[in-house]
Order: sequence, then C-alpha cells, then structure tokens
Amino acid sequence: MHITAHLDLDLIALDSADDVTCLVQLTAPMPDEIASRPGQALVIVLDRSGSMAGEPLEASKRAIATLARRLAPQDVLGVVTFDNQGDVVVPATRMRDLNPGELDARIMGIRSGGSTDLSAGYLLGLREAGRATATLGSLGATVLVVSDGHVNAGIADPVILAGLAQKAQQDDSVTTSTVGFGLGYDEVLLEAVTRGGNGTHRFAPDVDAATREIADLVGDLLGKSVVGAMMRIRPQLGAVGGVSLRQDLPNWVEADAVVVNLGDLYGGEERKTLFRLHVPAVAALGTATVALIEFEYTSLPDLRHHTITLPVSVNVVPGDEARNRVPNPIVEVESLIADIDDQKKAIATSLRSGDSDTARRSLGTAIMSVNAKRADLRATSAEPSLTQRLDDVAAELLGLADDVLHRGAEYSSKSFTDSYSSSSR
Repeated sequence: MHITAHLDLDLIALDSADDVTCLVQLTAPMPDEIASRPGQALVIVLDRSGSMAGEPLEASKRAIATLARRLAPQDVLGVVTFDNQGDVVVPATRMRDLNPGELDARIMGIRSGGSTDLSAGYLLGLREAGRATATLGSLGATVLVVSDGHVNAGIADPVILAGLAQKAQQDDSVTTSTVGFGLGYDEVLLEAVTRGGNGTHRFAPDVDAATREIADLVGDLLGKSVVGAMMRIRPQLGAVGGVSLRQDLPNWVEADAVVVNLGDLYGGEERKTLFRLHVPAVAALGTATVALIEFEYTSLPDLRHHTITLPVSVNVVPGDEARNRVPNPIVEVESLIADIDDQKKAIATSLRSGDSDTARRSLGTAIMSVNAKRADLRATSAEPSLTQRLDDVAAELLGLADDVLHRGAEYSSKSFTDSYSSSSR
C-alpha cells in the first residue's frame, strides 16, 4: 500500500491554537494474477417485483449468469430474489461445488412477482453472506442489491437498513453495494444502505447501463488486493473530539483514536480521505507531532496483516512567520471537492423535494467555485495535475447541469446521488 499525507498548513503560531486539514492518499497494490488467490464471496440480491417484468429482469438474469462464469472455483456465489417476500435461489456455495448447467437454469428460471419488500431479500442476502464468511472460508463477502422500485412492503426506513448494513460490515466483513435500475427506485434508501455497508452505489438509467454496472462492480470484487482496511487517527496533543472527518465514511471513537473504516480496495484503486484536526496551543518552538495515523489491512493474495504508522507533524514558529504561511494547494483542491460533494447531496435533496430553483442556484454556485479555483491555480502556475483534477470536476458538474435542464428532476436527483456517492467514497 502506498500512503502519503499532506497538511493544508504545516506552520503553527507559537502559543496559538489552530485547525489544520490533513489529506491522506492511498493507492492499493496490484495483486499477482495467480489461481491460488483467496476465494471471494458474492451474494446477488435481485428485485423480481412486478415492475421488473420483461427486459429489466431478463437483462439482469443474463448479467448474473455471465458474471458467474468469471468466478474462480474457490469463489462463492449466492443468488437471492425478492418481491413481497425473499427467496434463496442459489444458496451461497463455492463455484467448484456448483453444476454450471443447473446454476444457469436456476438463474434464468427467475420470474417476476408482486410488491417490493427489499428488506426481506436483503436480510436473506446478509444471512447467506455471513454463512460464506463463517463456514466457507471466504475472507469477507459482498452483497450486491439490484432494484428498480420504491419499497412498498417490509422495512422501508433508510436508517434501519443502513444500520443493518453497518452491523454486517463490522461483525462479518460483509460489504453492501447497490445498483438502482431505471427512474423509479428510491436512491435515498439504496445510497444509505450502501454507505452503511461501506460499498458503492451506481445509477443505471437503462438496461445496458445496468449490465455494465453489475459487471464493473463484480470486476472490482475479483480484483481486490486489500481487505479490512482501517485508519486510526490518534491525536497527540489534545482530545479525540478535536478530529472531524470531511467525508461521510463509517467511523467510531475509541479511547484514544477516531477509527475510519476504509473497507476493501481493488488493485490500483486510489482513495483520498480528509480530516480536520484541532491543534491546541504549543508553548515551544520547533517540530511538534500533533497526531499519529495508523493503518491496518490484510493484503491479498498472501493474507499478510500490515500495520503502518505515519506521524503528522507541524512546525511551531513565531506569530509573524506564521502569518505568511501559504496553504498547500493539493489539500485546498481536495477540500474544495469535498465541499462540492456536500453541495451535490444538497442539490439531490432539493430536486427530490421539487425545488428545482434552489438546485439550479446551488449548482451554479458549485460551478463558479470550481472555475474560480481553476483560475487561481493557472495564475500561480500550479502543478498541472491539480488543474486537471478540477477540469474533471467541472466537466462532471456541467454534465449534471445538462441532466437538470433536459432530463428532469427524477433523473437528475439520481445522477447527483450517484456522483456524490462515488466521489465522496
């Protein structure tokens, strides 16, 4: 794992409390392509309610049957469906123990049904995933929920379902990812479940997009090189309460640390995590270590446990010198992007409530913020990669603006939710 840390400000005035923002960048190693890699467990939870009848359900079945052929003999596959009740179509089983013809027949034999009780299918999926980790030797599992509708039976509270996802992630190392199919699904619920389960949410407006998203998510699963990654932030000069995360990541507080659950990473994946740290007044000039960042993870395929510790240090200088400090542009850019993600979430909420005027104003403000920062970077001849980073963000915002203008609020709210979910992770 390649890990770097940057502070927005590394100079602190003598005898003065201050806040600094730390950017942690991680790049997962590329795994060796060997047949002996540990088995991965995947449980598909497929909506077969009446609204999925026809091509949506048929395309989903074909996608699942295709991805099953990509799994290795040591991998585990389970398939659960739901309409007004849940049903285990394929119990979580190692691929070497499944008959390919029988597996295809079970998948292609799924038929559409009645109402949408997502919780019934999801709870069955979590049970099958937990069984895979407990009895089949899988190092963690992924539950992938594919749904096109609003829940109209069973548990429909996003907070409760997100709590179930978080408990499964913490207790059994089960990650939950979701694919929202079409324009009728509840993006608030699916995104909440995804965030609780430390997974990925994708919006698939049509059949072709759904097939691609399912294939991409499974590709990430099979390319895992790191599992169970956690980051502990241990302040050295003050209370743990002085740490605040800029992103909505699963976290909790221990006696001397804030713990951030980073989950699993696929080979070559890059993650950026931002947190703000309150630094109490320091009474001595020189270098002061204000926090320790400790990473724990298990690498694949060797199953080695790693612990890496990075110090976060500042230079304590006289007040006059501190007044001339210049913020690190790398951290400034990522902080701006975190702000933009917060605005995306707010815009999606406005669109869902029918307040398109507020959504458009907020989107315009976000675009202007990015353009202003791009101009500043060009004026200071900053590293071209930083300008390119904001160019990409600006292009995405313009694409989202086009959705608002031409595709309507229902489509756009899902586009913003998808963008926020992916970027903030």
